[in-house]
Amino acid sequence: MNLPVLSEMIGAIRQIEPSRRIVLFGSSSILASFPKETPETLGVEVTIDADVFLDPDDEQAREALLRIMGKGREYHLENGFYCDFVDARADEWFPPGWKQRVVPFQGHANVYSMHPVDSSAAKLVATAHSRVDKRMGRRLHDRGSKDIDTVVALVSSGHVDWQEVTNRNREISLESAYLAELAKVETEVVKCIEQRQTIEGGAVSSIYSTK
Repeated sequence: MNLPVLSEMIGAIRQIEPSRRIVLFGSSSILASFPKETPETLGVEVTIDADVFLDPDDEQAREALLRIMGKGREYHLENGFYCDFVDARADEWFPPGWKQRVVPFQGHANVYSMHPVDSSAAKLVATAHSRVDKRMGRRLHDRGSKDIDTVVALVSSGHVDWQEVTNRNREISLESAYLAELAKVETEVVKCIEQRQTIEGGAVSSIYSTK
């Protein structure tokens, strides 16, 4: 996905919901914060969906939008991209205060995207959750490395500060099993960044070791 495609998707949403506040999160939302960058630089080139909160939330409105723009629906079949319209209560693993840091989406009134630091933190927490839940038999598959790859791309390219990401992670309330897994996920990120040799390995290691 790229920014013009995402903008077209917002336009399609607006034909159904002309004025409701829209908040994007997930990989596609990162595009709005860096409109001049390529999806490859941001690590979101393989993304084919947009995750969307409606504000105020409305279950009937979400269902109506999903019937047209959801996975496997008309919009997806015609354009190759789709939207997930998500219950607003699904932000329990997002950093506290994330709603106050959203980024306006240029060219669309009352449309916002999750701040890329908050998005990076949420991605790593989601990865940790999925791994623990898979081990506990609560899901068949974890999230793999896709979210880690995106965070590595953002930090390596200088678009997101690793210290800020880990600071946001510490603000999220997690059970001990998830905290332990999150530490492992963060270690993976550090190793991947070092391998890319975009920032100094020693600096990244010292950031991690202070946690």
